[in-house]
Amino acid sequence: MLPTKDQLEAKLYGSLKPITEMSAVIGLLPKKTLQLKKPKYWKLYDYVYVIGYTGLYLFFTVYTLYYLYINEMTQDIIPKEILVYASSIALMQTMIFPCVGFRFRHMITRTIRQMVDIDYALRMMEISIDYGKNYRDNIIILCSIAISIILRAIFSANTIKLDVIQQVTLVVAVYMMSLVKFQYVAPVNCVLDRFRAINRKLKTRCTGYEMNKLCKLHFRLCHCLRLLNTAFGCQIFISVSCSFIRFLFQLYFLYNLLTKRQDTTSAFKFGTPIFYIITEIVEIYMLVNVCAKTKRTAEKTPIIIHALRAKFEFTQDEDANKCCINSSNSLHLVSFI
Repeated sequence: MLPTKDQLEAKLYGSLKPITEMSAVIGLLPKKTLQLKKPKYWKLYDYVYVIGYTGLYLFFTVYTLYYLYINEMTQDIIPKEILVYASSIALMQTMIFPCVGFRFRHMITRTIRQMVDIDYALRMMEISIDYGKNYRDNIIILCSIAISIILRAIFSANTIKLDVIQQVTLVVAVYMMSLVKFQYVAPVNCVLDRFRAINRKLKTRCTGYEMNKLCKLHFRLCHCLRLLNTAFGCQIFISVSCSFIRFLFQLYFLYNLLTKRQDTTSAFKFGTPIFYIITEIVEIYMLVNVCAKTKRTAEKTPIIIHALRAKFEFTQDEDANKCCINSSNSLHLVSFI
């Protein structure tokens, strides 16, 4: 039995639920914003949500930076000014990301609406999507982020003296910096699965009408990627730029520990910059890897269609001929930040 669009929407939301739930908890994206059918009064909820979280993070940022500045415990390890500047960059993101997510929330809704329509069209062609795989992948991502955050918090707490509010601020800031990357990776990974499903169908026996239909779905998936790039472009740019700055800061921190080693230097102090450097590299790699795989998979679609051109070359199948002609313009449609 063919599922309805409401059922497919529920499955799509279910596969993204681990990421969207955590994003809503820490203020990255209003949860109710993603619902396609919602009352008008929920718009007020969005404004209260973003103002509340921005004000809360503003208080945490000012409090943490002030006590970092007056703290004399790290003066012998690294200059206080550099520590405050690096912390400012990390903490300012906690105020920027909720505002940016609020600004582009409607583009995310449009992307989900288009993906539901694409899933419905694929089901009509007897092409199924494994929503459980997407859910499991997102659970693995969240678990890896949680483990990374716990370890980084332990290392940092044993390197710099922090009170409870500062520790909470540190955990939230680091969690947000990591989650914002995977908030983009999760829907891109869903698009990747649909590109793969289209390519698998094209490699089987299909009519000219089906080829034309799949080519149009390919175009719509490319449009979904453009919407995701626009919605998350600013966040990804800030996150990757700050990752590079944190990478340089941790290298400088490690250099100071090696050249100014004292009796108070512990294994935790050496482990902090090393672990931070490794996690930054892994996060950037995962982000680039999923984008590269999606681009390569999308570019295979017109190649497969051109390979099938000979099958319809001497026939009167107009749909197949249109599909082969239109596919030659599809390679440039997939682009990433």
